[in-house]
Amino acid sequence: MNITVVKRNGEREPYDANKINLAIERAAEGLEDSIAWVTQIASELELTLFDGITTQQLDEAVIQVALQNVKDDPAFDVVAARLLVKTIYKKVLGDYSSPEELKELHVQHFEENVRRGVDEGLLDERLTQMFDFDRLAQAMEPSRDELLKYIGVVTLNNRYGIKGRNGDPLEVPQYFWMRIAMGLSLNEEDPTAHALRFYEKMSKLEYLRPVQHWSTVAPATRSSPTASSWKCRTTSSTSRKPLAM
Repeated sequence: MNITVVKRNGEREPYDANKINLAIERAAEGLEDSIAWVTQIASELELTLFDGITTQQLDEAVIQVALQNVKDDPAFDVVAARLLVKTIYKKVLGDYSSPEELKELHVQHFEENVRRGVDEGLLDERLTQMFDFDRLAQAMEPSRDELLKYIGVVTLNNRYGIKGRNGDPLEVPQYFWMRIAMGLSLNEEDPTAHALRFYEKMSKLEYLRPVQHWSTVAPATRSSPTASSWKCRTTSSTSRKPLAM
């Protein structure tokens, strides 16, 4: 198969089937008979390839192949979700080679991405003034992204994740949970401590603000006493795991 792949910087490289197979294998880790998963997805993927395919198109093609098999086995959803999350990591944080490195990248980039959101008028400036970013960043657990199914990852990324003015995505799923936790804690005596408690519950999908409140976006305003990174009404209702359904 004589196929070249166009990288993000415009350079071309030969299609590396082994590299793709390893990515699929990691996405299928922990699932029963993972070798069969890799073989099936890789075989079906080759039918969609063409010379000059971009790395983004290749990522999307692998995910779509996994999704088209969900009807036969729901576990393919796990593979698709993991593959999609990895593409988000690469766009927001850069490349990584281990869970430890991924955790460190989460820590390194969280504050700078929140500050960029504030500088570009996307987020309330109080987010950069009232919180201990070191404590918040160290508390994040990327492994909790495993709790989200594919549709949950898509919803968080496409509908609610903050993007820069130039279109760059600024949030991975754990950044999103922490930012919402911060917004809910702005009026507390110890905002950082309360944000950490909110984050613990939300990142585990044990408590989520009603989804309709996420869409009432007022990022950089203070139009009400509870205005924050998102305009959320005070409510006692809870919703458990709506994005994992």
